[in-house]
Parts: sequence; C-alpha cells; structure tokens
Amino acid sequence: MTVYVESNFVLEIALGQEQSDAAQAILERAERREIALALPAFSLSEPFSTVSHRSRRLQQLRKQLADELRERARSGPHQKDVQALEPTSSFLASIETRELERLILTVGRLYASAIVIPMDASVYAEAMIVTSQWGLTPQDAMINSAVLEHIRTSRLPGPRVFINKNWRDFMGTRIQTELVALNCEFHRTFVDAESTLMRTFTD
Repeated sequence: MTVYVESNFVLEIALGQEQSDAAQAILERAERREIALALPAFSLSEPFSTVSHRSRRLQQLRKQLADELRERARSGPHQKDVQALEPTSSFLASIETRELERLILTVGRLYASAIVIPMDASVYAEAMIVTSQWGLTPQDAMINSAVLEHIRTSRLPGPRVFINKNWRDFMGTRIQTELVALNCEFHRTFVDAESTLMRTFTD
C-alpha cells in the first residue's frame, strides 16, 4: 500500500495535535516498511514557516508580558503577583524551543523513511493551471499536482491512499474524478486512514 500525505501530516506529529497518535502510527508503519509513505518535498519545508509564525507570536506575547510585568512591578500591591508570573516567559520560551525541535525530528524521520516527491517544472506548471481552474491555493495546487503526478508515474504497490485534513479544498469534483481514475482512495482524517490500515493488516 502507498500512503500519500502532505504538510498537515508533518505538523500533526510535530505539534502533537489531536490526531497525532494516528499520524504517528502511520509514520511508524512506514519506518517498519509495512507501507510506502510519500509526500511532496514542498510539504517538508512549508511546516517550518508555520512553526516560525507560531514562534513569532510567542515572542510577541513574551515581550508584551514582560512590558506589563515591568509596569505592574512599580505598584506595591501587585509585586507578589508579578513575581509569581515571572516564570511564564521561560515557559513560553520552552514551548517555542520544543516545537522547533519536534519539527526538526519529525522531518528527519520522514526523510529517512518516506519517499520525497520532487517539485519540478512540469508539476509547477500543472499546479498553476489547477490554481486558476480548480480554485485551489498555489500551495494546495502544488501538493495536489505533485501527488497526482507521482501516482501516474510511479510503480509503487497499490492500493493507494491520499490523506489530507484540508478535505474541503481537495474534494472538488475534478479532483475526486482524478483520484478515482487513478485508483486512489481519499481520507479526511489520519484516524480514519489508520483505521483502514489496521483493517488491511489484520484481515
């Protein structure tokens, strides 16, 4: 079986989001070579922008908190509360560091166990057509085109599964038609996909 994923899969594991256990189980299957896991190269770089954005928000919050605590520390009645809140900045910094470390680890695991689909000129050209004709964002269009091109040209074993949490963007009639024609099943959640994999390996 070949399982196609994208940026949300990387972030789900790295950030420990609500479906991270299922996503982690899928990655572990790839590491055990039970499945072939594939994702566009773009999906390994895009999450760093997301985590950087989250980091900047935390930095802004830390600065705002520091400014407020300095201001309140001038008032005697607030000094005990200010002292109690001072460690909060360090906690926020540790969250920032942890998210980046987990992302680096997750991307490293994927490079070691997954097939990274290159983004070449033909994939980019198709993505730009899809952007205008199918109503996808450029990012989603590049992911869609890379996955479809790989399904068309690879000799990886079937059945094929494409998992994407942004299912509202990817479930247009033309995309559905393409996936059906290529014998590729679409899953909206990592939980549903992992349940399907469990049934496949226990039957």
